[in-house]
Amino acid sequence: MTYSVPQNLRNSFLQSEDGAATPFAIFIFCIFVAVGGLAVDFNKAVSERTQMQLATDTAAHAAAYTWEFQDIDTSTTTALETINGMLPDVAYRNALLADDIEYGFWDPALLTFTVDPTFVEDKDDPLRSAVRARAQLEEARSNQSRNILLSIIGQDKFSISTETVYIAYYPPCFTEGFV
Repeated sequence: MTYSVPQNLRNSFLQSEDGAATPFAIFIFCIFVAVGGLAVDFNKAVSERTQMQLATDTAAHAAAYTWEFQDIDTSTTTALETINGMLPDVAYRNALLADDIEYGFWDPALLTFTVDPTFVEDKDDPLRSAVRARAQLEEARSNQSRNILLSIIGQDKFSISTETVYIAYYPPCFTEGFV
C-alpha cells in the first residue's frame, strides 16, 4: 500500500507562514545577547582599566617620591605596598609586579621615557628623573579580564594594559629658598 499526500495539502504546507516568528525571535535574541554582552563586558573592562590606571598612577607617584630620598629597591617596595589594597588578587593577580616599575628620565623635548636607573638629575639639564609603572591583564600573566556574556559567542577574555610616567621636578624657586 502506498500512501501519498494530496497535492493541495502539500502546497498549502509549503506556502504556510505559521511558525515563522520562532526563527526570527531566535535571531533577534542572539543579537540582543551579543549587544548586551558587549555592553556588560566592555563596561567591566573599562572599569578594570580605570582601577589599574589609578594603581599605576599611585605606584609611580610613590616610587618617584621615595626615589628622591631612598634607593630603587626601597622605592619599588614602597610603591607596591602603597597599592597593596587597590588591586585585589582575585581580579588583578600579577597585574603590577616589581619589574613593571622602571626608573630613568623623561625628555620633555621628545616626550619620551628612557630607562636609566643610574640617572642623576641636574637642574641645568632639561631631562628630569622619572618613574614608569605598567600594569597588565594579559594571557602571558594568566590574568586576562574574563568576559561574562561575550564568552557565549567565543570572546572569552580581554587583554588590558595601562602605563604611567611620573616626573620628579622641582623648579629652581623651590630649591633655592624662594618658596
